Amino acid sequence: MLIYIDQQFFSLPIIYRVLISVFAISLIGATAYKLKQLTISGLIAAFVMGFLSLFLGGTSALMMYLFFLISAAFIGKLSKKVRGINKIQKKGGKRDYMQVLANGLPALISIILYRLTTNSIFLIVFTASLAEACADTWGGDIGVLSKDDPISIVSGKRVEKGLSGGISLLGCAASMLASVLYAIFYYSTFNANLSGALLVASSGFAGCLIDSVLGGTIQVHYLDEKSGKLTEKEIDENGKKRRAVRGIKFFDNDIVNLTSNIFSALLALSIGLLLHI
Repeated sequence: MLIYIDQQFFSLPIIYRVLISVFAISLIGATAYKLKQLTISGLIAAFVMGFLSLFLGGTSALMMYLFFLISAAFIGKLSKKVRGINKIQKKGGKRDYMQVLANGLPALISIILYRLTTNSIFLIVFTASLAEACADTWGGDIGVLSKDDPISIVSGKRVEKGLSGGISLLGCAASMLASVLYAIFYYSTFNANLSGALLVASSGFAGCLIDSVLGGTIQVHYLDEKSGKLTEKEIDENGKKRRAVRGIKFFDNDIVNLTSNIFSALLALSIGLLLHI
């Protein structure tokens, strides 16, 4: 169905494609902003990325973006039921421009490269990037619903729920499910081969694990002197800066997300080229 729609869409004159893309993305962006899923900066970034994705990649590319955004918003509400998470994590439910770019920029670059080269390897890279972003979000938001505290992927010790670098069986299962779903989307949407779908699933899940490793090692964490616990928030409730006690200050959660997303993209690209998928 989407393949047929895309065929009709790309057969239209450019001006009509531009107008349709602007209208569709404006409607989606306004809805997301009204539902408090995006900040103003996030809305602007999402509009640019959404417009280019639809204009260059068609409805197939847009639907994959939307699945990530809608599922992340829905599952994110579940994690809010767990107390204490907001005291650890840097940002709330609204995505700003950096979060939008961290989760979608590699995919956007991939769809641009596909349109310029028509090399189908970039469709694998595109889908793998979104698979990683979705797997990371599902793993984090569903993982905190586990009855047991997660363990550090680095040390193997129990850590507090919501702390970067912690993994759980439930969270890993959710991440794997998200990666497999994107592999199915790739296989069915782009009329592709099974080896490409397997590469999407494995690259997406591998990037999610790398995200946890980076989160447990080089991601910056601060000390909340009131509770004596680690937090991603640099500024406390009184507006004072907290002391960084772990990681590299430049590497906040957004940079970690972007790095792991790029890792998934490059992994899918290198293996795809090596095996001629």
